[in-house]
Amino acid sequence: MKKKILIGLLIAVALVSIPATASNVTGADSTTPKPSEGWTLHVDAKGHFPSDPDLTAHHYCKTGAGGLVAQCQLYDSDSPNASLVGVEVVVDAETYNSFNEIEKALWHYHKDELSRVEVTFPDLPPEEAASVLKDIEDTYGKVYTLWDPGISNLPIGKPEITLHDSTHGQAQKPTVTPNITPAITPTITQISKPSEGWTLHIDAKRHFPSDPDLTAHHNCKTGAGGLVAQCQLYDSDSPNASLVGVEMIVDAETYNSFNETEKALWHYHRDEILRDITLPDLSPEEAASVLKSIEDTYGKIYILWDPGISNLPVGEPEISIAYPGPAQTPAVTPTITPVPPTIIPEFPTLAFPIAAVMVLILLLARRKRD
Repeated sequence: MKKKILIGLLIAVALVSIPATASNVTGADSTTPKPSEGWTLHVDAKGHFPSDPDLTAHHYCKTGAGGLVAQCQLYDSDSPNASLVGVEVVVDAETYNSFNEIEKALWHYHKDELSRVEVTFPDLPPEEAASVLKDIEDTYGKVYTLWDPGISNLPIGKPEITLHDSTHGQAQKPTVTPNITPAITPTITQISKPSEGWTLHIDAKRHFPSDPDLTAHHNCKTGAGGLVAQCQLYDSDSPNASLVGVEMIVDAETYNSFNETEKALWHYHRDEILRDITLPDLSPEEAASVLKSIEDTYGKIYILWDPGISNLPVGEPEISIAYPGPAQTPAVTPTITPVPPTIIPEFPTLAFPIAAVMVLILLLARRKRD
């Protein structure tokens, strides 16, 4: 089953990598940059994963829009097929100071953090790295950790906000919006970084609680380490769209290895793809083939923030269950161990003997008085 799914996704990725022609793409423009492109600034930092502070979070960043200074994708390695295990969003002091106190508590101040998490810029010479570091020191970051790769290579549990600093001592300090794009942008000739290759475009609704009709624009690639696929969820198809969510996809075998608490965080794709799924860059025949290959898989959707509420990353991340209920009944039915029912003592069976004794005691007392 996993081999069949992987073949289908690989074919889809190959199809959307071919230059657009009238015969293989419907209404697609291959020259238009995708929001999953341009994450070229490579930053390595420690102290992001609770299980092991020495684990490195491999950041791939780009400038942001809509109030964001920058966005970063966090991977568990620099391998091309690394897992996307987190996201960091960056704002300037003015935006940070517009947040209420509850929201501010979810952010860390970079000037305090940078010296503690051993930040390096592997692709930049020392002079450029120092310049970029200077640009971002007066900004604030919010780190969404989807799951801890030090605990599992599978996306287990609920997402969390990782805090490096809670003092925010320099919150009122004004800042000039930094330009974090390196002076020399690497030329991409092949998929050599984990931030590349997210070419399968899928649009889907019912992901955001504020408005079920909002579209989550998925850019997907095949996964590794137990994952069938990974998808980045954007609030639009614009090159500078915000990365507002992530979806992880596993096959039935992996899903069935989860406990009941974990299973409840996943949805079954067969029910979902019959409703609000489109593949804009593929012909109807190609789209049908891809959908067929993923219909017996399971998805876990991490919503970082709801773009129907704000264009800024406010609040805490959530798991979105778009299609619960019947969605948990695939063609290959998952093995679900029923929870044994709680056995409650049948108190009514004891009530009669107790009542009889009480009546007998009353009768004896009355006879004694008589």
